[in-house]
Amino acid sequence: MHPSRYLRHVLLLCGLIVSSARVQAAPSPPQVLTAPVAAELEHLRTLTDNRAYSAALDLIEQLLPHAANPSFDLAVLSQVKGQVLLAEARYDVALAPLQLAAELGERHGFFDKNTRLATMFLLGQLHAQLAAITTSGTSVNRQHNLARALDYARRWQAQSPRPSAEVQLFIASTLYQTAMLDPAKPDLAQLELALKAAAESLFLENTPREASYVVLLASQQQLGQREASADTLELLVKAHPATGVYWHQLSGTYLTLAAAAPDPVSVSRYQLRALLTLERAQALGHLMTAQDQATVLALRAALAAPVSVTATAAY
Repeated sequence: MHPSRYLRHVLLLCGLIVSSARVQAAPSPPQVLTAPVAAELEHLRTLTDNRAYSAALDLIEQLLPHAANPSFDLAVLSQVKGQVLLAEARYDVALAPLQLAAELGERHGFFDKNTRLATMFLLGQLHAQLAAITTSGTSVNRQHNLARALDYARRWQAQSPRPSAEVQLFIASTLYQTAMLDPAKPDLAQLELALKAAAESLFLENTPREASYVVLLASQQQLGQREASADTLELLVKAHPATGVYWHQLSGTYLTLAAAAPDPVSVSRYQLRALLTLERAQALGHLMTAQDQATVLALRAALAAPVSVTATAAY
């Protein structure tokens, strides 16, 4: 959910709570705003709707010192503060108030379950965003943020009543990034997990996302699974024929498989697949360079041998 929409949702939810219950003392913190915070809620909503974020933050900072810990006031003000900071793209500063809101929400049952789950996933996305920012620090910091992102996503999975292709893809992507923290020494175990998570995401929606196939493909390539990566690329060129890079990778994969094939029949089979891939791509206006044309001629010449008949039958 976009930060501004989510912020509006939280403020509306708090308004409903204020209208349906009175402030009351209780042994545990009630899910009710105190009168001073409730009185400023509409003003705060107007400021955020008008994107007057500095004024909204000033108002929140005036209210926070009077919020007990724990209290619904503190949870709401922290939640809104984090969302406002996100709207200003101040990701590192937004982390602490959002974490506090999430902890209070989980511990005391503040907010409805959907809101708590949305905050949990948002925190995972925020940690992943921090890991992606090159100025965020060393690889140790990146590893920490990726681990936290994965933790929040898995907690979301454990508490959600139904699976989500978006969250599953997020997990796969985070696992892949973790595996590639040192590109010179990829973590093969993490790559296997990323591959499994990406494959599972494909079954969670009728039309799988392109990104799910991309993470699956990247994991297969890093693991040296050329046959499997060719199959994934075939699905990508079918679904996205206008994307030239997929055609380029697919033809290159078949050429690599041909070069590594153990027998003449297998060599011819992969050469034929490479040739057909080039011809299909060129019919769409891709792979038209002089080198591509030379590759087509070379493949046609190689496939003129009698063994190509057997290879054609085996395609």
